[in-house]
Amino acid sequence: MYGDAPYTNLGYEDKAQEDIMGQPARKERFEMRISPAHKELITAAAALRGLSLTDFATGVLVQQSAEVVEQFGKTQLSARDRDRFLEMIDEDTPNQALREAAESFLAHG
Repeated sequence: MYGDAPYTNLGYEDKAQEDIMGQPARKERFEMRISPAHKELITAAAALRGLSLTDFATGVLVQQSAEVVEQFGKTQLSARDRDRFLEMIDEDTPNQALREAAESFLAHG
């Protein structure tokens, strides 16, 4: 009765890294409380896209999160970088490369 009966090991162990649609396997849970009006709005938007509430909410959260992380990575300067940038702006005399670029621009429009 116990042991290696054909139905005890169907090969569905936690080996799968993707679901049947090729998406990453869902192993984590994320819960939040929202107002009934927000849930109604989100549910309507998900239905309009033909997605489940979970798929819609996950997609929006992942997309927005990726944009925030990318934007933060582009604009975040260290204190040293900020100080150096401000020093460069405050310099009174342009360097040779800047003078050549300005001359080229004025000559060629």
